[in-house]
Amino acid sequence: MNRKKLASICLVLLAVARVAVAGPDPELRAERSNTLSREGADWPVWSGPEGNLTSLGNGVFDGGSFGLERVWKRPLGSAYSGILVVDGRLTTTFSDGESDFLAALDASTGAEQWRYRISDVHKGDGNTDDGPLATPTIDGGVVYGLGARGELFAVSLEDGKERWRLDLVADFGAVKPGAGFATAPTVIGDLLVVETGGADGRSLSAFDRETGVLRWTTGNDPVVYQSPMALDLGGETLLVAVTSRSLLGLAPETGEVLWRHQHTEGDGRGFGAAQPVPVGEGGILLTDHPASALFQVSKTAEGYKVEEAWRSRALRGTFAIPAPYEGHLYGFSGNFLTCVDAETGKAVWKSRPPGEGDLVL
Repeated sequence: MNRKKLASICLVLLAVARVAVAGPDPELRAERSNTLSREGADWPVWSGPEGNLTSLGNGVFDGGSFGLERVWKRPLGSAYSGILVVDGRLTTTFSDGESDFLAALDASTGAEQWRYRISDVHKGDGNTDDGPLATPTIDGGVVYGLGARGELFAVSLEDGKERWRLDLVADFGAVKPGAGFATAPTVIGDLLVVETGGADGRSLSAFDRETGVLRWTTGNDPVVYQSPMALDLGGETLLVAVTSRSLLGLAPETGEVLWRHQHTEGDGRGFGAAQPVPVGEGGILLTDHPASALFQVSKTAEGYKVEEAWRSRALRGTFAIPAPYEGHLYGFSGNFLTCVDAETGKAVWKSRPPGEGDLVL
């Protein structure tokens, strides 16, 4: 993985986040207070309201046009974390230069409601910025977070009080990726799953979400910046995870590997920052710097079958996650916004930023 490119992409996202969660604007109008609290507007996990990388829409575009206007601004600090919205609260992680924090802000005013100290500041390595990397997860009034050094914790969404805390490296033999832990904790049933990347069957680890007690571990592949997801496949809800060598489907309760498909030949490492994107019926898209690939998962009488449908350079060179819509995939190939046919992986069109030359696909 080109870590300089990871830093540059995340810095762009962070710049957007700083505008969104940066003190209250003195011209804030009271009628805006319900903007983020409408039905369906919550965004409790990095992958969206339903955990499938899809927005519910909420009628934003029903009027035929829309505009953006800054309601408030509040400076925070350096981080790579996304922002979550639940019950009128924004939560995110950041560094103030001395410590890394998880904080909650009032979504209407930007006023800070509480902050939880994760650790001393996690310093970048010259190619990355300081601060936390992983986006937290909110479920059942609890915020689950992961510090860049492997501090896994659960705090109350109401007041930020700690419920439990673990050290994945010291306590469970997890292996810290070069830039730091970036996997987003995934809630599935009564478990919290993270990609830990340790030896002796510890690629993925599941913990009791109420107590933090280890429930199961599985896999021997290395991991980097991937996050697991709960997906419906073949009429069942499976835990789908990407390691640096394989695409896995697991039984959430036990960690049993129901299917495993090696996405990279030999001992090479690939899709180091890829997240599994559900596409159509049983399709899973992975995107990374060299190329993207679509894998088709189907259920048979003997179990699950996984085949590579296509591999394409039409979406590549980016850590932005493509969006599937009506048979097409919309994402980036380098600096180019690109539309790809989801069935074939071929580019339908691509934009060209002003002043830049064509990108060879």
